Amino acid sequence: MAGRLSWTHVLLGAIVAITPPCLSFPNECLVNGTDIKVFEVLPGGGWDNLRNEDRGRIVFYNYSDCGKTEDGRYLIPKNVFVVPLKTSQTKIYSERIDHWMNFTSATSKSINIGGEAKIAGLFSIGGKFSTEYDDVKSNQVNDNSFTQRTGAQYVRYVAKIQPRPVLDPGFRSKIHSIANHHLNGRKRYARYESQLLVRDFGTHVITSIDAGASIFKVDQVNNSITTTSHLSKSQISAAAGLFFFGKGAGFEHSSTVTDQTVQKYADSQTHSTVYTYGGQPYKPVNFSVNEWVNTIGNDLVAIDRSGDPLHFLINKEQFPELPKSIRVQTYDSIKAAISAYYRFNTYKGCTDINSPNFNFNANVDDGTCLPAGKNLSIGGVYQTCEFAGDTADLCDELTLKNKKTGNFNCGEGYQSALLYQGNVTKTEIRQECESYMIFWKKCHDVVFHGEASYSTFWCYAHAGEAPPNSGFLFGGIFTKTVANPVTKSQSCPPSYQPTMITSDMYVCLSDDFELGQRYSIPFAGFFSCQEGNPLSNQYFSPTYTSESCPGGYSQHLGTIEDECEINYCTLANALFGKSSMPVRFPPFVHKPNEWNETGNYIISDEGQSWSTVFQVPTNFSGFDVIEKGWIGNSGEKISVRSLLDERNKNRGEL
Repeated sequence: MAGRLSWTHVLLGAIVAITPPCLSFPNECLVNGTDIKVFEVLPGGGWDNLRNEDRGRIVFYNYSDCGKTEDGRYLIPKNVFVVPLKTSQTKIYSERIDHWMNFTSATSKSINIGGEAKIAGLFSIGGKFSTEYDDVKSNQVNDNSFTQRTGAQYVRYVAKIQPRPVLDPGFRSKIHSIANHHLNGRKRYARYESQLLVRDFGTHVITSIDAGASIFKVDQVNNSITTTSHLSKSQISAAAGLFFFGKGAGFEHSSTVTDQTVQKYADSQTHSTVYTYGGQPYKPVNFSVNEWVNTIGNDLVAIDRSGDPLHFLINKEQFPELPKSIRVQTYDSIKAAISAYYRFNTYKGCTDINSPNFNFNANVDDGTCLPAGKNLSIGGVYQTCEFAGDTADLCDELTLKNKKTGNFNCGEGYQSALLYQGNVTKTEIRQECESYMIFWKKCHDVVFHGEASYSTFWCYAHAGEAPPNSGFLFGGIFTKTVANPVTKSQSCPPSYQPTMITSDMYVCLSDDFELGQRYSIPFAGFFSCQEGNPLSNQYFSPTYTSESCPGGYSQHLGTIEDECEINYCTLANALFGKSSMPVRFPPFVHKPNEWNETGNYIISDEGQSWSTVFQVPTNFSGFDVIEKGWIGNSGEKISVRSLLDERNKNRGEL
């Protein structure tokens, strides 16, 4: 305990040393009679790269030196430098997007593409849960249309954070908390708080912002315009530009576009939306690009962003007070939390709208647009467990018999397959007291530890091997933190019962083949990072398994146990309808119960007076709060002032 406490106090001292002593506000730098303004488009904030939304502040803004941009127009904080573009340009464009998978954000393209390239092993789903992406996808699917985006972009400044910026105290404290859990061996707590960090601060830190203004029009155009009018893509783009900006904007091929062509384009629109970022509100009557640029003034906003993944900030320069091993573990747990956020929101499937296997919610094409092979079946699940320790038996909640057989086995025609092996731990702290002096009791905490090791199995049958209606119907999967895609909630469909496997994954099964058929999802196996899917081979070889699904079936993430993915396979288009799945936010694990800190303390008989009992370590470095009475384990009172004086003497401060 002494080692933990001493490290904690050193850490607190480091925080005080790094945190700026004075929080200077920009209005203190403003001088009456000057036109200087505060630059508001600042990098250094958190960013959710799936939703394209700002999150909590990460970089600390300090205006103590009243810094200015190079042109002297704006106040900027210490950690930021701003480059005014001497040759300002207005970019005018008109682009056609035939498939929503190729859609990119008009204000976050750089971070959606470049930010993901820095995270190995993840699919590119940046921006796939933004409102603009969802609108484009829904309109293209429902209207049989393509997207034409026409706009203008004006960049005046580029703002970047300085190397090794001072971090916001709130963000630093979150990192220190995660590091402290690693130091004390509380890996599950570290994982839980890392996922909370991603929820609150996003996946990335914004390192650069293009500041200016942007206006663009997004049209959904019926696909029939290409076949009925015989217009080329370039002519359609030119017509879109002329329709929005009028003549003189300089679009290529505009000289070959007639008024009749522009009218055909207008008549083919199914939806149209104008977006403005910065500048003055859009006025459709007599709109011109020149007038729009002239009215931008100081109404600057972010029109593109770049950034780094959050865990890039966990380095020696930012956190020199952390031991290297703890810093590496903290880096890895935050990286894993970002990865979990991506993986829980990756939906694999067919993205070809003309395929019978089309999956509306798929954001990664997995090549399952061809028809599936044979129908497969699940014959149940079961789980064995062994317990060791002195807490309540954890296996009581983890042991599971196959509901079909009433035992730890599979029924006739089915074979058993190991899916995953894991463990669950629990720490209980109980108070033990004894009489002390006359009016007091001396109490201390005693730690009890328990650990359960479990093995999860599922029952499978190759097509034609199991008797008809002998297994279960499959109705989806949910956890305590993630909804079932079938019901859009943490529940099973009617006539289905939840069956818990691993430590937190509920499989919905039904043997009511009459009432349950309505919600049945064609199922083709499980697999994990430990075990493959015996049904994955197209020839159903009993000696070959792989971590994949059979042809025509898509994989879906069920849960992540100790950084190990557990996936299940369903028919490519069976799991979702034509409504968008909401984003799944962390945390994806429930708050763990593994706290193992103990303490000694004195409590009066009536329970109202408390004093902490503390064994003073040899490297004691002091307390932040001295308004407490401290009593040693021997019962002798300890003077906090003398402890502080002794510490200061050792440091040469007395």
